[in-house]
Amino acid sequence: MLFACALWMLSHAVEIGLPLASSKETFVGAQLVLGMIAITLWLFYIWHYLGPRNWLTWRTCIMFGIMPLIAILALAANNAFGFMWTGVGLDSQNPYLPLEPTYSLIYWACMFYFAVLTLAGSFLIIWNIIRRRYGYRRESIYLLIAAVLPLITAFIEVTGLLSFLKLPVGLTPWAACIGAIILIFNLPQFHLDQVIPVARDVIFERIGDCILVLDMQNRVLDLNPAAEQLTGYRIEDASGLSIERIWPYQSAQMVPFNKMAKEGETLVLERDGKQRSYDLHISPLTDAGGGTTSKVVLLTDITERKKAEESLRREHIMLSRTEGITHIGSWEWDIATDTVTWSDELFSIFQRDPYKGAPSFAEHPAFYHPDDMARLQQAVETAVADGTSYELELRAIRKDGMTRICTARGVAEMGPAGRPVRLAGSLQDITERKQAEEYLRNSESQYHLLADHMTDTIRLMDMNLKTTYLSPSAAKQRGFTHQEMLELPMEKQLTPESLKLAMGILSKEISRVEADAGYNPVHTLDLEYCCKDGTTVWAESKFSVIRDSSGEPISILVEARDITERKLAEENLVKSYESVKKTLNDAINTMVKIVEMRDPYTAGHQHKVAQLAAAIAGEMKLEDTRIDQLRTAAVVHDVGKMYIPSDILSRPGRLSEIEFNLIKTHAQSGYDIVRGMDFPGNIAKAVLQHHERLDGSGYPNGLKSEDTLLEAKILAVADVIEAMCSHRPYRPALGRDKALEEISKNKGKLYDPDVVAACQRLFTEKGFNFTDQ
Repeated sequence: MLFACALWMLSHAVEIGLPLASSKETFVGAQLVLGMIAITLWLFYIWHYLGPRNWLTWRTCIMFGIMPLIAILALAANNAFGFMWTGVGLDSQNPYLPLEPTYSLIYWACMFYFAVLTLAGSFLIIWNIIRRRYGYRRESIYLLIAAVLPLITAFIEVTGLLSFLKLPVGLTPWAACIGAIILIFNLPQFHLDQVIPVARDVIFERIGDCILVLDMQNRVLDLNPAAEQLTGYRIEDASGLSIERIWPYQSAQMVPFNKMAKEGETLVLERDGKQRSYDLHISPLTDAGGGTTSKVVLLTDITERKKAEESLRREHIMLSRTEGITHIGSWEWDIATDTVTWSDELFSIFQRDPYKGAPSFAEHPAFYHPDDMARLQQAVETAVADGTSYELELRAIRKDGMTRICTARGVAEMGPAGRPVRLAGSLQDITERKQAEEYLRNSESQYHLLADHMTDTIRLMDMNLKTTYLSPSAAKQRGFTHQEMLELPMEKQLTPESLKLAMGILSKEISRVEADAGYNPVHTLDLEYCCKDGTTVWAESKFSVIRDSSGEPISILVEARDITERKLAEENLVKSYESVKKTLNDAINTMVKIVEMRDPYTAGHQHKVAQLAAAIAGEMKLEDTRIDQLRTAAVVHDVGKMYIPSDILSRPGRLSEIEFNLIKTHAQSGYDIVRGMDFPGNIAKAVLQHHERLDGSGYPNGLKSEDTLLEAKILAVADVIEAMCSHRPYRPALGRDKALEEISKNKGKLYDPDVVAACQRLFTEKGFNFTDQ
């Protein structure tokens, strides 16, 4: 821009001194083009520092280059077409006077271009002067004068406003010279004036740290945006407020603000509703005389660093704790400096004082058994020579003289030259583990001795069901030799039924055991084993899984106990039970026949009631044992009628009250008979209560719902249904529909609702029918 201005001034000077009109015309055109270029660059300069940054693009440069290009083309063709001026004349008496042309439209467009650019730049400078809070306004004003002054004088000369002065030389060259001098002396200062706000914008405005400028009474003078966000105040609101006013709830932490040049102080302040840590730095600001006028406070957010330090501290604690739990100490040896570093656990293993530091490698012979130290020395020399890692079991000697068994591991760290620069490794105290292994070996010997002499048999099989261990008792029990037992396949060891049972369970469970590490089933089966002499023995066999330390199944443990005698006793017991059961059933059937002989009209009644009662109980999902007991109670529920005279039982007419009361005694009589037979469960009580009703209107005791057995409630419904469906001497059969209507009508009053519902489903949905015995 300055170069263009200098050429502009030079063209003025040459144009003034030339006596020929044609030469003057050439340099006037050069002035015009150079002036347009200079004023365009001047505007670009102003825009660069004062205007919007996004205006300066390649499109803008092309747009502003159009007008100078038009001027150059118009000047080149002016002699032929007069695009810029016409009628150029020159006063020969005064060769220093400028040309006096008649200007054309394009010339005035160029002047308009001059004016617009100058006004735009001038506006930006004036606007910057008005809004600026800082110094260097004077340089901005000089810059404005330097650009506007030549334009004003040129305008005056073109319009002839000062023609009456009769000046020998035009004003424009003088104004241009003055403007150039002003630019030369003030442009660098203006440049600095713009750089300082830019630097402030970058350093003060955009920095992520919080910056506060305070006076000596800790009152706010200035804040950057980060500090505004932290304090919650804008600069116009915070100006003049004290620090204690901005953070009233943390006044105890404000003491460091009273100190100067303070560094390393940590403050905990609240930001965005969360407490964050800040590193505090305070520096004084001095005036020209060296007196302190204010101070700059820099608050650096160190929350994440604090978290990282805390995390590192916790990890160090966890590492130390883990080393203490596992008794593993770590070490490092710098080969070049012979510097050894130990972890806390390593000091603990050797009972050494950590404050005295780790011993050098040359001092290590005092810490190990001589034989083991020689092995360690050789392993270290090999690692240093070619980088080979090592793992040794050593006897370490503690400070109290006790010997500990340790596992030493070392690995070399290679340097740039391919040679080890340091060794690092660990030392683990495995004394307790070694003692446990020795104890385990002794225990294993004892367990083998115990297994060899016990009567129960123990078998270990791999996951392919191949026997890997068998206690000697199995061979003694079944007549095979021990080797024969180990080689005997499963199909030769078990009877077909037992083999099918065992293989069915094992084939199903093995795949699940291998897929699920947490699944450890235990199955107990009664299996029949084959003996060498062709006989069989029964054994209660318990199957379980053995897993290794990683959770993989490795064996199936089979513990077998001989139960042959128990099986024989159970078979005899079953035979005895069946015999007793047959005798009891015969007795029951005899009693039923006696009742039916005395009351032929009710023949088959008790068996039919038993059919329906058992069906209702099954529909209500009662247990099988309760159903069997209910069936027995139903078969004998009217056995008490043996005490009722037969003429009353078979009388066709209406009974008197005395006769009916005598009939009612059959429930109590039946209970007395059955109770004396020692039936299991509640059979006797069911017989006693089968005529009781929910509302207490039944007999013999007038019990209500909550006092009556469920079996008795089922018997009551089954008894009523069968009686109404059958012929009686005093009435014909009423039929199934009437019977169902009776229990439905009195459901909840006389009969249990659940029992009634189950009975209705049997007849209406499942087609129940009585069958003859």
